[in-house]
Parts: sequence; C-alpha cells; structure tokens
Amino acid sequence: MLQAGNIPYVEEALYYILQLDTDKRLAAKLATINPVLKELAMSAAQRLRQEGEKLGVLKGRQEGSIQIAKEMLKEHESIEKIVRYTGLSKEEIQHIKL
Repeated sequence: MLQAGNIPYVEEALYYILQLDTDKRLAAKLATINPVLKELAMSAAQRLRQEGEKLGVLKGRQEGSIQIAKEMLKEHESIEKIVRYTGLSKEEIQHIKL
C-alpha cells in the first residue's frame, strides 16, 4: 500500500525503472493498476522527457559549435578566435578532423 511518506521513494524507483524500460509501455501498464501509481509514473516519465530534451539541446549546440569551428579552421582562423566564438576548448578544437 502506498503511504504519503513513501511517495518520493516510489517516484524515484519508477523513474529508475522507466529509464531501463525498453518496452516503453510500462507507464501505461502502471496507470491501470492504481491512480496514485499513474500519477507517479507520469511524473517520472515527464522528468525523463525533460532530461532527454535537455540532452538533445546540449548535443545540438555541441554539434553546431563543432561545425562552426570546422568552417573557421578551413578559413585559417586562429584557435583563440574559434574558442571565443564557439565556446569549445583548445583541446576540443585541436581534435576536430576536417
């Protein structure tokens, strides 16, 4: 039985389980069991989506910065200028393959 004091632990457990869920139907299955589980599962699923979106945005920015750096390297811009414009480190720029 779910008790108010256990809800944060249950939500964290669901969050962890949903991360591992390859079926992607677990949240829907949980929703049919118990209304409180439905709410917790949906909350955990929403957190996963938000984290996925953040990672996608970060990855997109990183890829964009690398593309800009490649173009700047082709134009023989200085590493310092590329660092300033892209936010990449010198090491990251030096490892870019044209």
